[in-house]
Amino acid sequence: RLNNVPDLSWTVSGSCSVTTHVPFSQAGPVQAVVNDLSKALDSLGGTPEPVPSYADLEILESLDPGYYFDTKMGEDGIRWAGPLQAWAELMNGDARQQEAAKDIRDQLIVKPSTPLIDER
Repeated sequence: RLNNVPDLSWTVSGSCSVTTHVPFSQAGPVQAVVNDLSKALDSLGGTPEPVPSYADLEILESLDPGYYFDTKMGEDGIRWAGPLQAWAELMNGDARQQEAAKDIRDQLIVKPSTPLIDER
């Protein structure tokens, strides 16, 4: 439903998008980040309940453009965070998340196939 809301930017958070970039197993609610919480809640309908221990979905509001940069729409209509956002969030996580962040970093950094300096 969020795809059809005018002027609403949204994505799954980087830490919840990690599996679209590297193999990783995690549990917990999916975090969606939106630029306008009231528009997102109106479009989803239902009644929000403050039950973070058992939530299926957490909706966070942020105007930070980094969340919405380089997102990728999956075939299922879900907008996944880009690898740079996933890396940034995972680097602030626990040891397992930081290890996954290193794997994403390795994908982001392009290693030159030829030397940058002519050694002749």
